[in-house]
Amino acid sequence: MRPLQLKLTGINSYREEQIIDFETLTSQGLFGIFGPTGSGKSSILDAMTLALYAKLPRDTKNFINTNEKKANVSFLFSITTDKTRKYLAERSFRYHTGNSASTVRNTTGRLILYEGDTETVLADKPTEVTNECIRLLGLTSEDFMRTVVLPQGQFSEFLRLKNKERRVMLQRIFHLEKYGIELTGKIARARQKQDLLLSTLSGEKKGYEAVSSQKLSSLKKEKKENTKQCATLSEQLTVLEKNFEETNELFSLQQELSPLEEQKKENEKKLSSIKQKEKQLDTAKKANQLRSFSDQVSQTKSICEEAEKRLQHIQKEVDSLHVAFEAAKKAYDEVHLSQKETLPALQKEEQLLENSLSTINTIQSWSKSQKDYERQNQELLKTLSPLKEKQQSQLKKEEDIRKQIEHIEVELDADKITAEKKALLEKGNIMEENYREKHQNYTTNSEVLSDLKAKIITEKEAFALKKRQLEHSYIQLSHRLSYLEKQHSDLTEKLTGFREKEIQNKQQQKLLQQNHMAQLLREELQEGVVCPVCGIPYEKHDLPTESSPFSLKDLEETQKNLEKNIQQLQNRIMQIEKEFASLNTQLPNLKEALEITTQNENDLSDMISTSDLQKKALNDSHIVPDYSAISRQHAEYLQAKGHLQQQENQYTEQSTLLKEQHDTLQNYVEKIFSLRKENNIENFSIALKNLRNKEEHHQKQEKALKEKRLSLETLLSEKESLSSQIISLENESSSLTATIDNCKKVIAEQTEKIPKQFSFDMDFSLELNKVKEKQEHLKTRFSKTEEVYQNKQKELQQKREELGSCESTAASSHTHLDQMMQLYQNQKNMLGFKEDEQPERYYMEEIQINQLHNEIDTYYTSARKTEEQILYLKEKLGNRHIEEEDWRRQKEERDSARNQINTLTSSLLLLNHQIQEMTERLAEKQKLEEQWEKETHKKDMIKELEQLFKGNAFIEYVAQAKLAYIAREASVILSKISGGNYALEINESAEFIIRDNKNGGAIRPSDTLSGGEMFITSLSLALALSSSIQLNGAAPLEFFFLDEGFGSLDDDLLDTVMNSLEQLQSKKRSIGIISHVEAIQTRVPVKLLVTPSDLSQKGSQITLEYS
Repeated sequence: MRPLQLKLTGINSYREEQIIDFETLTSQGLFGIFGPTGSGKSSILDAMTLALYAKLPRDTKNFINTNEKKANVSFLFSITTDKTRKYLAERSFRYHTGNSASTVRNTTGRLILYEGDTETVLADKPTEVTNECIRLLGLTSEDFMRTVVLPQGQFSEFLRLKNKERRVMLQRIFHLEKYGIELTGKIARARQKQDLLLSTLSGEKKGYEAVSSQKLSSLKKEKKENTKQCATLSEQLTVLEKNFEETNELFSLQQELSPLEEQKKENEKKLSSIKQKEKQLDTAKKANQLRSFSDQVSQTKSICEEAEKRLQHIQKEVDSLHVAFEAAKKAYDEVHLSQKETLPALQKEEQLLENSLSTINTIQSWSKSQKDYERQNQELLKTLSPLKEKQQSQLKKEEDIRKQIEHIEVELDADKITAEKKALLEKGNIMEENYREKHQNYTTNSEVLSDLKAKIITEKEAFALKKRQLEHSYIQLSHRLSYLEKQHSDLTEKLTGFREKEIQNKQQQKLLQQNHMAQLLREELQEGVVCPVCGIPYEKHDLPTESSPFSLKDLEETQKNLEKNIQQLQNRIMQIEKEFASLNTQLPNLKEALEITTQNENDLSDMISTSDLQKKALNDSHIVPDYSAISRQHAEYLQAKGHLQQQENQYTEQSTLLKEQHDTLQNYVEKIFSLRKENNIENFSIALKNLRNKEEHHQKQEKALKEKRLSLETLLSEKESLSSQIISLENESSSLTATIDNCKKVIAEQTEKIPKQFSFDMDFSLELNKVKEKQEHLKTRFSKTEEVYQNKQKELQQKREELGSCESTAASSHTHLDQMMQLYQNQKNMLGFKEDEQPERYYMEEIQINQLHNEIDTYYTSARKTEEQILYLKEKLGNRHIEEEDWRRQKEERDSARNQINTLTSSLLLLNHQIQEMTERLAEKQKLEEQWEKETHKKDMIKELEQLFKGNAFIEYVAQAKLAYIAREASVILSKISGGNYALEINESAEFIIRDNKNGGAIRPSDTLSGGEMFITSLSLALALSSSIQLNGAAPLEFFFLDEGFGSLDDDLLDTVMNSLEQLQSKKRSIGIISHVEAIQTRVPVKLLVTPSDLSQKGSQITLEYS
């Protein structure tokens, strides 16, 4: 989680809206919030926790500015997991009753997720916003205050928390319950899956109860017997098949011969009829040869008769046309005269009728409109009728719904569930669930106690071995110390001798150098010249020359050797003294660890002095011991000792806890039974379930009530709409009635315009058409009469010409007929027909001739084949004969043998299938038994795991490991801040302790720390916890606040803390300091300056500043 922007109004000393840009403020990693005491620095943290949890770190109830009635806060932050998402938490607060004396309430709240350009409201109620923030961050408000913010007065809270409270907090922050719940859930699911599998296998095993090797042997024996019987019957069937084959062949020949002889008799009867048909066929063929000549004669006769008829017809038409021509001429003359006399009177009458018709059309148009309006009015009245009926129906429906609503409301009041009863049942249910959970914990703790006792016995044996090894190391180091003390004494004495020699050598060197310089000065002086040393005039005289046994070069060489030896001795002495220091540190530590006094040290020496270990220790005194190995041995001993002590303490604590749990369980049982008896309830869980079912029914009824009320609102709306519709239709009907009256008035005015000689009821169009028809008829009659006259004249001329042509054609046809009659008679005589005989009676169509031919041919072919088959069958039969009874008997014997073999074959097939199936199912049964044993073993293993992970033991173990890790990380930070003076550890009781390296690594309880020591220790622990949450929490934390606490530090420690904070901040985590200490301001690159409120009453103001 990283803060981006904070807006606050009306919180504590802030009246006007203040906006804090955390993106800029945290850009350099380390930042500060500075201002005088009481200016409102910590209120910035208050606003942040208010936005997330609607709660203050210091649990202040009234935080609204005294001059304001409400407060607002808006906090924009980001969370980076798989990707970075932005969230905005907004809240408003106001006094409950509007005055500052009342409590503050969170009136509104909203949490928004920003993804690109889209906004999603995750929660819009204060409680929902708090729950969603806890889900997103994985921290409650208390956890947030302990890990992200160290507020004033709470720096040491996490350090001083009790073991159980601290473990619960770590479980919640790091979601450690998954190690218990998820693992237990997986084991439970595995057990359920295994139970289901074993249940399935058990069901499958029942399906194999009928399968056994004895039944398989019985089936194989039955198959062998049936196979033998089948072979015997097959041999018998072969003989029967051969005998029946011969008999059946003879019987079949007899069966074939009998119908053939019957057919031969039938053919002999049909022979006379066939002969008659052959004669009929010959006559028909001859008659058909004359048919073409006869047809030509008949055709020629028809042509002659037709020509005669046409000639007579045309003659009649000519006579008729002549009469018609005379009549047409007469009619033409009459019509022409009539047209001149009648036509003008008809034209005048036409004009009068057209004027009257126009008036009539106007009247009819208005009459039609009147009828349309009347029809529309009738339709409106028809529409109104069902609407009014529907209105009545709605009124009735409204009454019914109101009654239903009233009924549901009465029922809801009757079934009303009291909060007291629900609370009582929930309380009882919780007590029953707590009892079950506590009983489970009691069982688990009993098992844990037994295991712990066995573990303590084992660890005591291992601890005794480690103690003996450490006692040997102590003796070894003691001898080494004695050896080094003697060597140190010898080397010191030797060094003193070398230094005395060095002094003597230097004195000899100095004397030799002085003599050499005096000699050089004398050599340079001249007689009578003042000596620059003594101031006396030099007198030349001979002096004796002193000789030395050593030259200056020899002395210098000796000096170098002495200095080299002295340096080597000094180095060796320093090594010994360094080892002295290590021994003087380790020996007391070992002595303290082994709890050795002067008395038991002598006893220990006496006990070991006679052993090989003593001799080995004396012989190896000149060898440098492996101090790191001894330190590890010491550490392992202390760890084993501490762990053993912890186990014994845990055993005692667990025994006490088990007794307390037993007493608690007894109290729970008594309370539960007392509560059940007081309220006459057998089981709170079942009663609560029934209550919840009743609540569910109650909710359904409320839902039904809501639906009925909605239906009533809809019905009322429909009713109002229907009323409006009825009123509208009634208004429209009134309008139509007025329009109809106007139509009647116009019709009366137009009726008066019609001439009196015409009746209003008469059909003017018809009369007009009649007049026009008379005129047209007159004109048409004249035109037609004229046309008829001309046409008759033309037709008469054409018919006269046609009459002459017909007379010529009739004469030619008679001549041709005489010729054809002569040719036909000649052909008839040639084919043998008599003079008066008519060949037409013997005509046959081609299809009839073909059918007769086929019938005759078929007869002769069939008769011939029948004769041949009869001869063939008689030759095959010879003198043999068999009765049908003998044939039937042999057939039945063969069929019986076949049926027996088929039955046995089917039986064998069934037995083969049963044997194969039984063999396969025996193999499957064996596999199933093996799988049953395997899965049963697996179920036993799952049961063992289930017992192992019961209760919270595993979760507590993981929480303890997490706490140890945080302590190690905090110890590294504390050691760095304190310059190695302090380290943070956890004792056997999982309490924080301080190792004071300034006092030889002494262990101190955390409550003995001074204010400055407590601050840096809490700071180290909070930073380590924050880092751990950043790595493993639900939302990685990318910032950390320190609120005051720096005032208790001296200048040197303050400088050390600031250096450490500058090193600890990074791109992944920003550290904010809230303080009024001026010395810190210069060390912070980006700072937020808070100016307290002045006389303008604007409230505190915030400004951003860079160093």
